[in-house]
Amino acid sequence: MSLQDFIAYFTHSRGEGGAAAGRRIASGYQFWELAVFRTVAELRAESKRSYAGLLWWIIRPLLSLAVYGVVFGLIFKVKQEHFLLFLFSGIIGWEWFSSSTQRCATSVLSNRPLMLLVKVNPMLFPVSICLVDFVKFLLGLLILLVAAAIWGPGFGWSILMLPVIILAELLLCMGAGLIVSSITPFLPDFAMILTTIMQLLMFLSGVFYRIDSLPARLRPLIALNPVAVLLEQYRLVILEHAMPDLRGMAVILGSGIAAALVGRLLLAKFGRIYTKRW
Repeated sequence: MSLQDFIAYFTHSRGEGGAAAGRRIASGYQFWELAVFRTVAELRAESKRSYAGLLWWIIRPLLSLAVYGVVFGLIFKVKQEHFLLFLFSGIIGWEWFSSSTQRCATSVLSNRPLMLLVKVNPMLFPVSICLVDFVKFLLGLLILLVAAAIWGPGFGWSILMLPVIILAELLLCMGAGLIVSSITPFLPDFAMILTTIMQLLMFLSGVFYRIDSLPARLRPLIALNPVAVLLEQYRLVILEHAMPDLRGMAVILGSGIAAALVGRLLLAKFGRIYTKRW
C-alpha cells in the first residue's frame, strides 16, 4: 500500500474528508501514525533496491571507516587511543545528521504531487526521513557497542546516558530537516548549495579529531557547532566512561529545539503555498 493509498484509507475509514481530514492528519497521533507507516515503507523499499538489501545499511558505514581509517590512521598517522572506535563513533553520528539534512531538503518538493491529491502536513516528509536514518544509525551504533565491548574499553555507568544523547541528535536532525525542507521549494538550487555546506561542516565537526587537540584559539569557535559537541558526547559516554558535559548537552538541546520550532513555523506558514507556487 502506497502512502497515498494509506492516507485515503485513513481518512475515509473515519468518515472524514477535505479540511476535517487535513486537520486530523496535521497533528497528533494520526500524524505520527502516518510518519511511522512511511518510515517502515521506505525502509522496506530501500532493502529491495539492491542485492545486498539490509546489509548495505551496515556495509556503508564500515566502508567509510575503512577509507577514513586509511587516510587519517595510516597516512596522517593520527595519534588517538582506540582510533578506529573513535573514528567510527564520529562517522555514524555525522552520517545520520548529514544524510537526514540533505535528504530532507528535497522531501517537500519531491512530494508535491501527493500534496496536490491529499491534504497532508508537509512536516510528514522530513520527519519520516529522519526516522529512516535513525534506524540506520542504530545499526551502526550496535556495531560500535559490540566492538567497544570486545576490543575497546568496555562500558561504565555513563552508558546509561546514551539514549539521552540519541534523542538529542534526533531532535537536532528533525530541526535541521524541517528548516531546509521549507527552503528548497522556493529555492530548488539550495539542495546543491547544501551539499557543499555539509562537506565543510563535516571537517568542522570533529569527525576525525578531538576538539581539545585544536589550537586554543579555535576551540571556542568549533564548540559553537552543535554537531561537534554532539560527537564529543558520544565519545565521552562510550569510550571514556564519562558523563555527558552538561553545557554541551544544553547547546545540542537548545539548538535542536530552536531549529525544530523555526522549521515547524516555516512549514506551517508556507504549507499552503507549496501546492500553488509551481
